[in-house]
Amino acid sequence: MSGTIIKTGEIITKTAEKIMLNATNGDIILNAAKSVVISSDKEIVYNSYEAVEQEEKEDLLVKKVEGPTEVDVGKEYTFTAAEFSRKALPAELQNVKWAYQIDDGAIQYFNNPGKVIGGVVTKNIHIDENLWDNKTLKVYAYFQNPADDASVECEVKFVPIELLLIFYIDEDHKGNTLMAEVAQTRLKNIKNSDWYDSNIHKVHCPPIQSIDEIIKIVPKYYKKYGGKEKVVVKEIGVVSHSGGDGPISYETEIKICPIKDWPHQMDMCGWEQIELTWAKEDPICVFYGCNSGRKNNGFAMRISKLSNFRDVEVWGQSTSSFPSFYPDYRVTSLARSMGTGWDIRGHSYLVGGDGGKGWDATSYKPNKDTLDEETLKKDFPKANPMNCYKNGTHVRETHQGYFNDHRK
Repeated sequence: MSGTIIKTGEIITKTAEKIMLNATNGDIILNAAKSVVISSDKEIVYNSYEAVEQEEKEDLLVKKVEGPTEVDVGKEYTFTAAEFSRKALPAELQNVKWAYQIDDGAIQYFNNPGKVIGGVVTKNIHIDENLWDNKTLKVYAYFQNPADDASVECEVKFVPIELLLIFYIDEDHKGNTLMAEVAQTRLKNIKNSDWYDSNIHKVHCPPIQSIDEIIKIVPKYYKKYGGKEKVVVKEIGVVSHSGGDGPISYETEIKICPIKDWPHQMDMCGWEQIELTWAKEDPICVFYGCNSGRKNNGFAMRISKLSNFRDVEVWGQSTSSFPSFYPDYRVTSLARSMGTGWDIRGHSYLVGGDGGKGWDATSYKPNKDTLDEETLKKDFPKANPMNCYKNGTHVRETHQGYFNDHRK
């Protein structure tokens, strides 16, 4: 290190027990306009120059890197070079470099440095979405070369997009608007659920004219959100008229695996063609139409046996289904009974019910969409339960409010 020391002032005083001036490669010049005074209580000694041994500094190394042990793809994390082999000057800390290793690949180097804060150096690192299929990320801080003992290894966690697709039959047929509103009610209930995360859960209500459109539509949503490898299905719903062989599209004939002599329902060979990669936690498939969940080898039970519905809870109606403001009681209005008013007020559900109970279910109260539990229990018929199947086994029998209720 070289440089010039300049002291300027009217009077400069230095006091110490011992003062030594060394010029290791030059002269010491005392220059005064008047006098240079050298005084001593003992003697003034003049000797030849003796070289001063330079104090050797210990190499500066990063000894410890701190950071998370798990990182999520798409998020940013802070890593810290927290300990060093000796006390480091701020200028030395500016020389800390950073590098990383993905799985067992080659070490790669960051171009930009970290930030010196106090006696440590921090670096913010964004976990790129391209790391979704990698397992580990190792981050190094160093002065000369990256070393494993000055690194932190993180497990790379990828949270896939979870699709919730509520299909509804959209054709010029009685109840068309009802189908759309039932799907919209489910969408709203999902988005108001305490588990819903807009960054993870993507909810859509695709209209269809024939049931086999589902086969072609599902892959389009995989593509929309980055590809099948990055997307799983949390829920499939089908809002439609239905029967013992599943959902019905009355006006549009099915081209892929139609039921023999009745091309308005899709046979099992069509349902098993749907490309479905299900979410690991609590995936469901719900058929809201009439008689879709009858026991004794009914439609929902048969669907639950298909390989592409393995470990999925498949729900269906145990009886005919009717419109209602509530998922657990059958409550309707005079306007709705006449086929209008679905999109004007309240929520819309298709719930199980018995024939001939339409008048019992009709409410003339102005607040029919906000009735309390006591009034519902006293004045209106309970909804018939839905049946739930998993891998061909009947696992649950309860009303739709179990998973779909705007009051929760």
